[in-house]
Amino acid sequence: MYSGSVAHQNARQSKKFLTLIRQFILILEQFNQSKNYQTYNPYRKLASSINLPFSEERKSSYYLNLFDSLVHQLTLFNQIYRVEKKNKVLESSKEDIILALELLAPICFKGCFLSSKTLQFYQLLEDDFSKEVFTIKQLTTKLKKSKSTLKRHLRLLEEANYIQRTGGNKRTGYQYKLVK
Repeated sequence: MYSGSVAHQNARQSKKFLTLIRQFILILEQFNQSKNYQTYNPYRKLASSINLPFSEERKSSYYLNLFDSLVHQLTLFNQIYRVEKKNKVLESSKEDIILALELLAPICFKGCFLSSKTLQFYQLLEDDFSKEVFTIKQLTTKLKKSKSTLKRHLRLLEEANYIQRTGGNKRTGYQYKLVK
């Protein structure tokens, strides 16, 4: 029941969520179609400097472009509350940025909420167990850490969808693998 189904379900939910965000942007585009405004995001440099937790640069730039598009559409949607700079240029507000981040947080920033210790632990897992299944017993032997510490890190990484259980049980111990 548990092994691959949870990770597969999480991946499906992320894809559905991403599709909903894209559809939301398209709806906003249709609504904002008659508005001949450009937008200026004064927080763009700050947003692009956020260290997104993706292994591939391509994914990071994809989500940054999605974020930009969402901020643009939200600014147009809320135009009556936004400051018009010059010749039909609207300035995005903090509220537009916050709403866009809240909408994208479940799929973009899953690793941002992990502690630095848990992320360091994940890096050790990537270095030592990137292509193989592992157990807590193997981790205690190799990494020389307590079982309770390892279980805590594994639980957090599993919740963030960085690893998944692939087998085993509570009595004999679970098997884990890294999610690619």
